[in-house]
Amino acid sequence: MSILHQLGASFAQREIWAQLEIAFASGDVIVAFDQALCVEALAQLEAWARNPDCRLRVCIPGDELSEAGLHLPGSQIEIIDDQLWVQLIAGHTHIQHWS
Repeated sequence: MSILHQLGASFAQREIWAQLEIAFASGDVIVAFDQALCVEALAQLEAWARNPDCRLRVCIPGDELSEAGLHLPGSQIEIIDDQLWVQLIAGHTHIQHWS
């Protein structure tokens, strides 16, 4: 069963990011938002999304991405709207918050 990981922790909180990397499993979904959005964090999220051994679905709400002033040209990260985020929450019985 996949887990929805809601990641709001700043990339400077490396211990939280390291714990997340240990905790996620193939098929899980990560939704990054709030303080988790910076250039360095996007690079790590992109690496996870592109890693065929991870098989993660990495998402960022479009409004959050715009507020952070970031862009994702040619990325494996999926841009989602609020409705899809709510659907992801409703569709997962296991939700882990990282902040």
